[in-house]
Amino acid sequence: MSPNRPHILIITTHDTGCLFGCYGVAEVHTPAIDRFAAESVQFDRCFTPYPQCSPSRASLYTGLYPQRHGVMGLAHEPFGYNPSDPTRHLSHVMAEAGYRTTLCGLQHEATDPAILGYQAVHRERKPDHQRYPAEDVADAACAVLEGHADDDRPMFISVGFKETHRPFDFGGVGPDTQHGLHIPSFLAGDDPVLRDQLALHQGSIRKADAAVGRILDRLDTLGLTRYTLVVFTVDHGIDFPRAKHTLYRSGLQVPLIVRWPGGGIGAGRRTDRFVGNLDVFPTVVEAAGLNPPDDTDGRTLLPICRSADAPPVRSSLGTVYTPVDRRGMLTERYNLIRNFAPFFANSTPARSTLPPGPSPCVPPVELYDLVSDPGEFHNLANDPDHREVCRSLNDQIRDWLHATEDPILTGPTPSPAWHRAIGQMQESSAP
Repeated sequence: MSPNRPHILIITTHDTGCLFGCYGVAEVHTPAIDRFAAESVQFDRCFTPYPQCSPSRASLYTGLYPQRHGVMGLAHEPFGYNPSDPTRHLSHVMAEAGYRTTLCGLQHEATDPAILGYQAVHRERKPDHQRYPAEDVADAACAVLEGHADDDRPMFISVGFKETHRPFDFGGVGPDTQHGLHIPSFLAGDDPVLRDQLALHQGSIRKADAAVGRILDRLDTLGLTRYTLVVFTVDHGIDFPRAKHTLYRSGLQVPLIVRWPGGGIGAGRRTDRFVGNLDVFPTVVEAAGLNPPDDTDGRTLLPICRSADAPPVRSSLGTVYTPVDRRGMLTERYNLIRNFAPFFANSTPARSTLPPGPSPCVPPVELYDLVSDPGEFHNLANDPDHREVCRSLNDQIRDWLHATEDPILTGPTPSPAWHRAIGQMQESSAP
């Protein structure tokens, strides 16, 4: 295998955020991923532009913002979002470059994986449309590696685990508190429902870690580790209040770990460079010896992976969540969120349910200083001392919305269901 044409393996888990030992969470049981991180470059400040599965994954695999790849909501029915141009998906790009492309397990970027360009699909859904547990997905990935280890043709394999999505006891998972219970600072530690759910979530993390370890071990036994670019990441934050479905950092921050011994990526290095998951697409494309499309929103991370002295690739990331029409601009220091529709605010720290009685609605604008207020509890949007920061970030959001042709500029974001209803109404002959 030529080092200029590496095998490429992308592994994702679901709704895990950064709850891994290598990201400072000692209570979880993640020895395989922690060991992998020690052999890789670990990005400590990676974020997704969308805190929900399908749009985030579509950005990961296209290098585009959600407004531009078209997946601005969930892909499965009844939501029905699909990429506006499926050929921009990384699997299509790799197949055109001569790679053998395979999906093992979950994809959530399209209603049907057939449009994404994979030449083989294993363990995507059971006949009853349920998902396969992690051990079955790992079996499939290991079989693919074994079946093509001696081929001259390079492999592109996407491995997606259902874990750690709710229900957390999927696949027979039980609670795991062997090393204690991690309670994120934005959650109420005295909430017994939250504590029980967090324990089950940790059990799901442990199961996913074991499956990841099996795949990485198989790379070793087959002698493929040196010639394989491995990317590990998560789609978005954990499925708890003030994380998933929000534009707070706890909903947007994801792990990103990259290993490629034969490609000049050293082991055991951490970087605090500010990056986005949409930067993975051009990184993989460049590693395969190709040029990313000129209109890609992502930026290659290979220079950062290879050298601690490489310049930064970005200083901000636009963020979006369409079900309640939020848009944001996240920087290394601040997070500005514009709320285009009213919705209830969580308590801080958040409990498992909203408290009884009237709940406050979020304000039109939220501004948080991520250094002095990492939990994003204190809104500075109306603070005179932060007026200039708010104005500058607001200008960035406005320019970004225009650059991405965001539909929010002309009204609430229409969904596929809205388009279907309008089309049926116009086609109807009824009075």
